[in-house]
Amino acid sequence: MSYRPGRYWQGSRRSALTTVGVPLQQWIAEAFALWGVAAIVVVATALASHSELTAWIYRVAALLLAVLPVLTGLTGARTPVAWFKVCPAALGVTAGLILVASIS
Repeated sequence: MSYRPGRYWQGSRRSALTTVGVPLQQWIAEAFALWGVAAIVVVATALASHSELTAWIYRVAALLLAVLPVLTGLTGARTPVAWFKVCPAALGVTAGLILVASIS
């Protein structure tokens, strides 16, 4: 009997954790990350919009937003959900904009 990738799933039914839990976990992780980054950027801008600390907060936020598309590309972008396929590009553009804001 030869080994074929995916053969394990052919003989068993998919669990609810695999079919529902993974996309749900991806949505929750991205929601917390994105709203958390947005809140940090808004608070930093409101408290000290032209300080060196604010520029570094922008840079760290841009780094996080640049790493998150990689996570999405490796996990969620393989699902049939359209938002997961668009998300890496949107996050990459947002990271670039925040990085430009930190320099200027």
